[in-house]
Amino acid sequence: MKKIILLIISVLTIVTLVACGATTSKKEPKAKGKKMTLAFATNPTTGYDWTFKFEEGDDKGKIFLENLENEFPKGTGLVGQGGFRIYNFKATAPGPQKLTFTYERPWEGGEKAYDVVYELNVDSDLNIEWLDKQKGIIESEEKVDFFPDPIFE
Repeated sequence: MKKIILLIISVLTIVTLVACGATTSKKEPKAKGKKMTLAFATNPTTGYDWTFKFEEGDDKGKIFLENLENEFPKGTGLVGQGGFRIYNFKATAPGPQKLTFTYERPWEGGEKAYDVVYELNVDSDLNIEWLDKQKGIIESEEKVDFFPDPIFE
């Protein structure tokens, strides 16, 4: 009887270890491409604007900002109307990369409204892979869905 119980415990332990190993596998990309675009809604007349930084460490410098564009409605009488700040990124080297965007007032002590962190990876073919998006460290009521998903080409 003891042998049967030990056998059952051994089998359950092995099954548990195999199952735990399977759940720690690499994240699959949600999307990927050679170039990545992020378009953030902005209204500079409020004093707030988007800034970004690459996280420090081994993953710094796997992508770079290729182009920054501002897109605002054309026409007259649109003073104070918002638009979009469009960031275009390209890969430089394979490896993981975290990119944090913050909506802040860079003057007057740098008051911050909200931020978001994009978890990325650059594969061996220099495709940027989007793995995840999460709120940063700034407390706000904005949901992660509020922030744009990357667009790839």
